[in-house]
Amino acid sequence: MKIDDILLCTFEGDVGNPPTDYVAEITLINTNTNTFECRLVDSGQQMTFNYSREPWDGTDTTGTQYSLASHYIYAPGKTDPIPQDAAVVAFADNNRYLCYVKSIDPSVDVTFYHYPYPELSFENDWVTKSNWDAYPVGSPILSIEGCILNTDLPEATSPATAEETHQQYLFVDVYALDLHGKPDWDVLVNTPKFFGAILKSTEGVHYDGGDWFKKNWPAVKTAGADRYGKTWFRGAYHFLKFNQDGAQQADYYLANIDAAGGWDGGDIIPIIDVELGNDGSKNPSKRNSNRDASAQQIIDCTSACAERLRSRTGRRVMLYGRGAMRDKAIKSRMSCDIVWNPSYTAKMVRNGLEAWNLSDIALWQYCGDGVAAFDEAKLPRSVPNFGKVDISVYIDGANKPTHDSLIARLGIGT
Repeated sequence: MKIDDILLCTFEGDVGNPPTDYVAEITLINTNTNTFECRLVDSGQQMTFNYSREPWDGTDTTGTQYSLASHYIYAPGKTDPIPQDAAVVAFADNNRYLCYVKSIDPSVDVTFYHYPYPELSFENDWVTKSNWDAYPVGSPILSIEGCILNTDLPEATSPATAEETHQQYLFVDVYALDLHGKPDWDVLVNTPKFFGAILKSTEGVHYDGGDWFKKNWPAVKTAGADRYGKTWFRGAYHFLKFNQDGAQQADYYLANIDAAGGWDGGDIIPIIDVELGNDGSKNPSKRNSNRDASAQQIIDCTSACAERLRSRTGRRVMLYGRGAMRDKAIKSRMSCDIVWNPSYTAKMVRNGLEAWNLSDIALWQYCGDGVAAFDEAKLPRSVPNFGKVDISVYIDGANKPTHDSLIARLGIGT
């Protein structure tokens, strides 16, 4: 079993004959607890199961308990589909489903394993026959891969030392109105577990943070001194306005960073903040125009901004956000490479990030202005003598975060 494998299962207590098949994508494996997390492909329901004993039992996010009557793990093998065997189909929206291959000549004819067992045919990466409303005739597919049963279960992780278990890489993000506009970077850089700060640079093509950004962008680097580029990093984000040109906003963001001293070797890749904004007030003077954007406007604007950033800097691009994609049912990656996920819950949720795998998420913003679901013993809610701000922790999918992976995934020095 590994992340992105596909679980085919039935549940105990199902009196149907035969019982209903369910299909789930494995999103996280914890070898310390012998558990894995998965997402049902038909409903998006998140579930956690223990694989150390039979039957595999677990819960969903509401705490409801389940036991598996049967379970099979399929691993896509990057091979051509074989008749009378299983395969995984990936559609253009990045959703993946397990199917049974009925025939492959002249078209690939399949029946999907999840209820109500839709049937489709493919030719040249297009759906040519379908009884599935989600993917009608004419829908594109990304791939269809043959797969094999994977009966190997993850081995338990060796006990870690206390230092390894509790190693955390924390970042704050601030803008001009936080901390009365006067963050004390010397305090932050001397606080254990904190590895840097991310600043708001621009919004749309008008807001540039004024003197605040021009002062604090170099100040973060200066505070780091010998740590900068090694164990102390800085980043800058742009708040995207969906009713303005995305490429022009990228240019404005880059110009503002240049005016404040430019990029250097200890800086995180460019970041685009994609969110709807305030609470949706109908008062025109308070309402954020982002709330009136369509899903396609958001996709087009974000993609244009990301593509311009990539072409001008040669660097990958990070997307911040989740709610806009959730509320507007966006399933596109919008030309971004990795994700910074705001989720102020005891367990990180990914609702709205269905276009992404767990391995694509590099930062988890778990605390907003001092509000978090963790007690201070696990993750801090504030920085002593610095103040209550947004705090994020670096993650590396199901892997234990390391300093080397942080450098690589956040693009430090590129």
